[in-house]
Amino acid sequence: MKFTIPSSLEYLDYIAGTIYEKDATTYSGGWSQGNGSHYKLNGGGVYAGISPKLKGKHFGLTSELAVGIFTYKEYISVVRDRSNPPVDFHERNSSAGLGALASVGAYARFGRFGINPNFNMVFSGGGNSSFIFYGLTLPLTISFY
Repeated sequence: MKFTIPSSLEYLDYIAGTIYEKDATTYSGGWSQGNGSHYKLNGGGVYAGISPKLKGKHFGLTSELAVGIFTYKEYISVVRDRSNPPVDFHERNSSAGLGALASVGAYARFGRFGINPNFNMVFSGGGNSSFIFYGLTLPLTISFY
C-alpha cells in the first residue's frame, strides 16, 4: 500500500508506504523418500521518499526514490538422509534495518482509476545478511484528489 501526497512542485510528489513480498520460488520436495529440501523467502517494511514524474492528463512516466526499514527472512533446509542427521543442512538468513527502494515506470489514468506498471528494486541490509530484490509490479491505482 502506498500513499502519494502532492508537493508544491508540479512534477514531484511525496510518498509513504508499506511493502510485503513473498518469493514465488518457494518449494518443497522429496520428504516422502527420506530426503528432501525446503526453501522460503519473504519480508517487507515501511518506507518514505519522493516521486519525480513527467505528468500528463492520462499518461505519464513515474519514478520513486525512498528509504525505509525493511526486514527479510530466507529459510533453506536440505535433508539428504533422515537416518544420518549430521549430513542435514539448515540455514536461516535474515536482514533487518535501513534499506532503499527505487522504481521507474509509466502510468495510465482515466478519471479516478489507473494502472502503474513499473520496474522496482528493494535493498535490505543489516542483521546477518543483505538482500536485493528486483522485479515488475502492476499496481492498480485510485486517486482521491
